[in-house]
Amino acid sequence: QNVAEIDDSRNAVEEYIYEGRQKLEDVFDQVATVEEKEVLRGHLAAAESWLYDEGADLLKKDYVEKLANLKALFQPLE
Repeated sequence: QNVAEIDDSRNAVEEYIYEGRQKLEDVFDQVATVEEKEVLRGHLAAAESWLYDEGADLLKKDYVEKLANLKALFQPLE
């Protein structure tokens, strides 16, 4: 795996975290309950902490897996 692929995968996770927060305020505001939004915000915060801590220097597959997990959390609202 080259560095660019790894960086792209890592950036995709970071972008999804920011997009997820934005969607909770906009797109999903009327769809999700307060409790659902709080749970999802918690998952996004945990993913962000992971990304900047232990996730700072991993393989592409690790980022792909994290992104898939985050997308699965949001799937019911999509």
